[in-house]
Amino acid sequence: MNNHINRDAATVEDLVWDEDFRQWVLTNDSDLDAFWSDWEAAHQNKREEIATAKQIIRSMVVKEALVSDEEMDMSIQNIMAQTADKAVLEPAPVVPIKRTNWYKHAGIAASLLVVMSVALLFFVRYSHGTISYKDLVKEAGGELVEQSNNNASARQVIMADGSEIILQKGARISYAPKFNSYGTRKIYLTGKATFEVAKNPAKPFFVYTNGLITKVLGTRFTITSNEEDKNATVEVTSGIVSVFSLVDKKSQDDANTQKLNSLILTRNQKASFSKIDRTLIASVVAKPVAANEQVFNEAFADAPLKTVFKKMEDCYGIPVIYDDKVFASRTLTADLSKTTMYQKLDIICKTINARYEINDGKVVIYAKVLQ
Repeated sequence: MNNHINRDAATVEDLVWDEDFRQWVLTNDSDLDAFWSDWEAAHQNKREEIATAKQIIRSMVVKEALVSDEEMDMSIQNIMAQTADKAVLEPAPVVPIKRTNWYKHAGIAASLLVVMSVALLFFVRYSHGTISYKDLVKEAGGELVEQSNNNASARQVIMADGSEIILQKGARISYAPKFNSYGTRKIYLTGKATFEVAKNPAKPFFVYTNGLITKVLGTRFTITSNEEDKNATVEVTSGIVSVFSLVDKKSQDDANTQKLNSLILTRNQKASFSKIDRTLIASVVAKPVAANEQVFNEAFADAPLKTVFKKMEDCYGIPVIYDDKVFASRTLTADLSKTTMYQKLDIICKTINARYEINDGKVVIYAKVLQ
């Protein structure tokens, strides 16, 4: 065993370069298996690093073949070309090298270093569901215009298409100089910003940020995506937006079509994207805003629940799901004026002996079971 390596503090890179670890991952050596299985069990805090290192090593399936200088040069050139063209969106290609004594040949080691670097970049950067603003701008290609806000007060930016963007402190956006001259309108964002998008069905509006793509035709919404935060959020004030995970290749393909797919959000709905486990969850904003407060700001007297729930949907734009058979004959007598949406729900549920949950961006009403 390579005892000189401090494995207790091992990083992904350390494990990838650890010869014994590589042999354990790629072979059925019983001695290595006994040691590394015990080590893995004793280092539960290293589960993520171990899993990532295994993925990297297995992505570089090694073939038993000698490599000529020409083949080696070609492999390196191919890898570097794919890195530049695809922004490392695919795992590193197989590079044929001879397993025995590979580390003794400087040329082969250099080739392996390139492959490992590409694979490591892919797994570390995309497996966590994140890509920095700097990388997004770099991958966009071409010259971009950047607007930023370093002041405490919000800054307004008016785009060439008439769209309005409000940048909060620390936020930055980048976009093409001829922003409104292409088939799509693309913005790259870091920080928090509110968008009032000018409607143009022929030119969908995209916002690319850390882990998320938000696609709209014309609406008002707010994105919060600070690179140091674990989550990115999209909150819709009006209209419809479609939210994609940036690391989902299929989502990226769908985002380039005219059809709205993936997670669809409407007024007062919210999407939260976890950069750690790459989950995208719909919910309801903390303070839903009424489209017309008078629609649902009243005192009800023996009003059918169906009528009450319909008014709530019209007022806040959030679907209310309930069992019509259970609540068909129920009525509501309660004063819901001067209350928030959540206060209204509390009053309704207490009055009719029910409870509610926010599930997938909807309000779900359940009848309480009588004891």
